[in-house]
Amino acid sequence: MNIMEKTIDRMVEIARQIDELHAEYSTLEAEIIKRFTEETENSKCKAKEYESESGSVSVAYADKVSVVYDSMLSSIFGAAYSDMVKEEKKYTLSAPAKQLLAAIYKKEYIMLDDDQSVEKAISDLPCDEKSIKVLAKKIKGKSFKTDKANLIRYGGFDEQTASDYAYMISEAANWCNFRDMLRLDGRNVPEKTAEVISCINSAVTVDTSPKVTLKAKE
Repeated sequence: MNIMEKTIDRMVEIARQIDELHAEYSTLEAEIIKRFTEETENSKCKAKEYESESGSVSVAYADKVSVVYDSMLSSIFGAAYSDMVKEEKKYTLSAPAKQLLAAIYKKEYIMLDDDQSVEKAISDLPCDEKSIKVLAKKIKGKSFKTDKANLIRYGGFDEQTASDYAYMISEAANWCNFRDMLRLDGRNVPEKTAEVISCINSAVTVDTSPKVTLKAKE
């Protein structure tokens, strides 16, 4: 057998092993997702992490935002359109735009009055004044996992309570971001707000599925 034949045979063997390992990995990943889904069902938890001696696996729900009616994007974002949408042959949403649309579409928001904010929500937490000051700097309502960890560490909450507050704060932040966008062109009035929400529900679809991230330890 010449060197070329040996090379091809080895490539075939490697390709077969890759297919087998990929199939095994997918099966193991499915087990992780099944466990995660069972543990987060009927809860507001969006992310979990599992560890072993050799590494860790983090699982979090990821939103896939798809635009159904491109023409409605300008009605949704108004004066913020050029910041939120990158125009090409197809419409490409920025990361903040996807987060905003997913939150509104999935109704993951708390409708706040104009004088209410994320900062106000944090200040109302049942903590001492020192803890509130630290949390006000640490919590932004953008990362559920980070906010939950900070609520446990600096607020002294147990895991379930921290999870509930992190979710509440994220919903408050979602509404504030939406409200601030509408303020850019004076659409932050009940009638216009309802109209934009209706546009979002018609213009996009959001498919939420678990996303698994594997990290090997040194």
